[in-house]
Amino acid sequence: MYPADSVLLGARQLLGTTMSPDIVPSEFTEESPAHPNWEGTGSDQARIAGSRLDSKRRELREAHRIVADILTKSQQVHLDALQGVEAVESAWQRDKAMLASYAQTTGGYVTLLKVGQRTIRDVTDLINKTVSQYESLGEDVRAAVKGLPNSGETDEGAPNSGPESGQRFAVQMVSSGPSPSGAGSDNTGPGVPPSIVGTPRPVWPNGVPKV
Repeated sequence: MYPADSVLLGARQLLGTTMSPDIVPSEFTEESPAHPNWEGTGSDQARIAGSRLDSKRRELREAHRIVADILTKSQQVHLDALQGVEAVESAWQRDKAMLASYAQTTGGYVTLLKVGQRTIRDVTDLINKTVSQYESLGEDVRAAVKGLPNSGETDEGAPNSGPESGQRFAVQMVSSGPSPSGAGSDNTGPGVPPSIVGTPRPVWPNGVPKV
């Protein structure tokens, strides 16, 4: 085996035969459902959250579209590289066959090695070009997803997940709901009297509430 044969074998192993994965259709195609016809602090929070989710959904949809295009380009890069290696290998096999009768002589062997060096250079240039193309596509992917939220992140002003944050949010909702007049903060319904919310009832020593 000549050095050029070893280089060609390594190039085929490096590129492999498996194509890039198929593009998965986007699941971020629908907007949030229509908001129910109800009013109040909870409704306002729901509208804000729905608008925020719609905005994030649009960002995800656009990022998915860009990455899908990049994935299509990567499939073409891989195909071009495979075809390039096949073309270089075919040329090398033809040169070996043509010089086979002279390869046993010193001059013929030297000539074949020179042709092999050209083959090695062609394969090396092809691999370097392919690597550069993949690096460029990788940068495009990083740019496409740069602004997307990471898992666990929350927007400013939105309650974090978890029981403690849920309790804090519920406390805020309740404490801001009742008004001094006893109606809800949006004046759409009865509220809880401040005397019940803020003042504990006195009890007798046996624990029975005083009337």
